[in-house]
Amino acid sequence: MTVTVAVVVIVVVRVIVRHGPAPKDVRKTAVLLTWRPPAPQPKGAAMVKHMHHVNPPTLPNSLAVGYSQAVTAKGKLVFVAGQVGWNAQGVMAPTFEAEVRQALENVRIALKECGARTDHVAQIRYFIVGLTHERIGVLSKALRELQMWDPEKPPAGTIIGIAGLARPEFNIEIELMAVIPE
Repeated sequence: MTVTVAVVVIVVVRVIVRHGPAPKDVRKTAVLLTWRPPAPQPKGAAMVKHMHHVNPPTLPNSLAVGYSQAVTAKGKLVFVAGQVGWNAQGVMAPTFEAEVRQALENVRIALKECGARTDHVAQIRYFIVGLTHERIGVLSKALRELQMWDPEKPPAGTIIGIAGLARPEFNIEIELMAVIPE
């Protein structure tokens, strides 16, 4: 059985000027996604209900640093826009660590409002201004302490170092895709 779904993805590339965002390039792209039921689990793969986490021994051990090489999933898609380190009142967290924790809490809130949980996250992207090993360490520590997901079945993930975000006070933005089981 094969299920094909057409999804329109809007890609926004922002160039940040000293006093705020300046949209430079906006492209609309139609993407065709095809889903097939997962094949029998190969060695190095783990199944969590509706998701198939793939970490084959022929690729580097990504579980050691907190992400899966690939994830397939079946269910209702949830796309969460970039979450930053401010609360509902628009108050910004005072430190990078507090900003990371607030952004992760905002992720939980957005998922909950869609009927999803953190263990439904299939893919995540972290955009970090001034990326350093220290900042990656702060993020990793927060993910562990907040128990965002099972360390044996984390989402596919990417950390991207960038020059700036939509506002100069933002140092991290987290966007993700989750899949709620059918």
